Amino acid sequence: MLLPAISQKSKIILLLVLSTLGFVLLGTYTGSRLSSLMKQYDFSNSVSAGASKVVGIEVRLLTLAGMLDDLERSQVNQVKEDISVLSHSIEENKVLLAEVGLKNQAEQLTAVVEEFQLSVQPWLKVMSELGFNVDDGELGRLKVLAATIEFKIEETGMVTVNSDFQAMIKAQQNYLLSPSEQSLSLFNDAMTGFENVSNTYAMLDLYQTEIEDFKTTFKRVNRLSEELGRLEHKLAQNEASAILLVQDIDSRLKAISKQYHLTAQIAADKTKWSVLAACSVLALIIIASFVILSVSFSKTIAAITNVFNSIAGGDLSKRMITTSNPKDEFNQLAILINQSCINLGHLVEGVQVSSKALSDDAAKLDTNLDSLIVNQSEVLEQTQLLASATEEVSVTTKEVSNSLEFVADISRSSNQAAEEGGSTITQAIGTLEEVSTILNSAAGHIQQLEQASTKVDSVMDIINGIAEQTNLLALNAAIEAARAGDQGRGFAVVADEVRSLAVRTVDAVGEISGTIETMKKESSKVIQYIVHSSDSIQAGQKKGMEAMQALERITEKSDEVSHQTEIIFASIKELATTSQSMADSMVQISTSMKELEESTSIIRDTSQAVDQSSTKLNSDCQLFDVS
Repeated sequence: MLLPAISQKSKIILLLVLSTLGFVLLGTYTGSRLSSLMKQYDFSNSVSAGASKVVGIEVRLLTLAGMLDDLERSQVNQVKEDISVLSHSIEENKVLLAEVGLKNQAEQLTAVVEEFQLSVQPWLKVMSELGFNVDDGELGRLKVLAATIEFKIEETGMVTVNSDFQAMIKAQQNYLLSPSEQSLSLFNDAMTGFENVSNTYAMLDLYQTEIEDFKTTFKRVNRLSEELGRLEHKLAQNEASAILLVQDIDSRLKAISKQYHLTAQIAADKTKWSVLAACSVLALIIIASFVILSVSFSKTIAAITNVFNSIAGGDLSKRMITTSNPKDEFNQLAILINQSCINLGHLVEGVQVSSKALSDDAAKLDTNLDSLIVNQSEVLEQTQLLASATEEVSVTTKEVSNSLEFVADISRSSNQAAEEGGSTITQAIGTLEEVSTILNSAAGHIQQLEQASTKVDSVMDIINGIAEQTNLLALNAAIEAARAGDQGRGFAVVADEVRSLAVRTVDAVGEISGTIETMKKESSKVIQYIVHSSDSIQAGQKKGMEAMQALERITEKSDEVSHQTEIIFASIKELATTSQSMADSMVQISTSMKELEESTSIIRDTSQAVDQSSTKLNSDCQLFDVS
């Protein structure tokens, strides 16, 4: 996945933001689709409701038609209200019908209902005049006239006349039930027959007025019936047209509602599958992004582990691959690891160079010690010759021997303190080895080298002091030999040789001190390299402090040695008052030279230990591959 130069944290945040944006867009799309579906379903429901209302119009028409068949005068206003409600309902449904493409049908329905309404109004007028039943309107009047005539006939008791009258009434009723030319002709014949019979029996005058009113009323009823027939025929046609149109509109609305419902269902299915597809794609993108990030993290961690395993194995040449993205946390870590390997490699190289220089200095120290041992042997031989020539100074020699014996005890104490220091440093080296790095081992060797250098300095001070005293003793011996004259010439020659050896000893000590100073400088350079890893050798510093305390105890012992040496110097001064003290001084010199020989051996051992330590340090550094 290609991303700009940003950090891993920013990549994750960007991925989360994009995922959230994807879900928001998905929710927005889903909401819009659901809103569209709701509109379609609402419209479908509206169409269904419109179809129900159209069916209601049909029901109202049929109900209204039923009311017209059995209408009473008291129901006229109700019929008018129903017609008004029907018209209003049609007006309400015109908008819906126009929306679904049935505008023409809506207009046709409106026209048919208006015609029906226009037909009903004259029909109601005719019916109001004619009568809604036989007791109402003109029909009621005919009934009243017929009842009056019948009453008058019954008063006369004329059965024949009454029979003809009933035949006329029956013909009238037949005509009213089924108006036609034939029924009208039958009624007229019956009316003529009744009049003739009444005239025959001279009864016509009795109800002549009623007969005339009956004829006039019947004519009006006949005219109203004919008009009513035409109106009812037209009304029936309008009713049938309206019902057919309503049924057609209802079927169309149901089909449209079904079509909209089917369309909404198809759209719902499409929305469902599109949302599922979008969710799947979004999920795949998110999963792929996290998998890519996870693989990237795993590769980087594996590379870091490989580099650290190489460092643990001593290979400092391994480097991590870096990129040009300065904000990437893993890239920053790789840069720091590479820089740490470079710095550690420089440190190891510096330790290697310093350890080699230390080995060279140890070799030079061995050479100078060999020369010092030769000079010490010569001085010892001359001192023994002087001691044998001056037996008379035995008393003073004994005192000097006692002092020197105490010095030996102090020296042994110094050696013991030095051993304690060596033990402490060994513990420090053990602690440094627990850190599992070769640098801590180097620090221990350098501390040991500093201890050895301190010991060598102390011994060199002793040797230098002894050499100076030897020089003074030789000078005093030469003076005493000069006083003795010819008898002291041999003694003077020996004293001169002793003084010459003392001078050579001082020179050798100076060279050794210079070599030790060089060793200290090289040790300082090594310490400078070790300072860079001070965090790793804190435990070693603690043990180093213990070693310093042990060295301080050694210094205290050396001070005691110096103090006892001053006592020895005082004893030797006493030798200057008498010639006999010279022999004791020679014995003291002999003893001191032996001690010097022992110290030289110690220095040799220390030099060899330094050489071994530097060799081991160099071999340990060789374990690291810095190429």
